[in-house]
Amino acid sequence: MTATYLTAHAGPGVDKRLLQAEATVHGFTVATWWAFGALLPAALIAGIAVNAGRAPTPPQGAGERTPEPVDSLG
Repeated sequence: MTATYLTAHAGPGVDKRLLQAEATVHGFTVATWWAFGALLPAALIAGIAVNAGRAPTPPQGAGERTPEPVDSLG
């Protein structure tokens, strides 16, 4: 996209250094939006495909023990 921007905006009286900088920024901007466009559907598909439920929790009061302090063991 950088070359396309350069050819589309080049002409007489144009500062070549400024044009090159603008073309570079344009290229990175286009690449960023393409990456966003690829990652968004991938994230949506992953969010739908990964349908993991929660781990089962033991019922309340079943096997509850009060933990002992470490220094009192032994």
